[in-house]
Amino acid sequence: MRGLTTFSGRDLPALGVPEAPAGSLSVVVVDWNAGGLVTRCLSALARQTVRPGTVLVVDNASASETWRYVGAATLPVEMIRLADNSGFATGTNRGIGLVPD
Repeated sequence: MRGLTTFSGRDLPALGVPEAPAGSLSVVVVDWNAGGLVTRCLSALARQTVRPGTVLVVDNASASETWRYVGAATLPVEMIRLADNSGFATGTNRGIGLVPD
């Protein structure tokens, strides 16, 4: 995805958790000043029996440093930061538009 910051996450063993086939499962997380909750959400995604192929965090112009939380994720995450808080629906639609088909 162009124009996004990609975080590779930590190089942890897969622990037998299957990866989702490419393009089969994508997750869009919309954030506004909730970096700690983003951490919990990404941690929960990493523990799923089938991991998502794409995880995209859309930051709605948070004052917090959400990218620091995303950078500590244990699975690959991409992040886009919007210039203005355009609301949950717009943030979600922007994220969905960036997820590969």
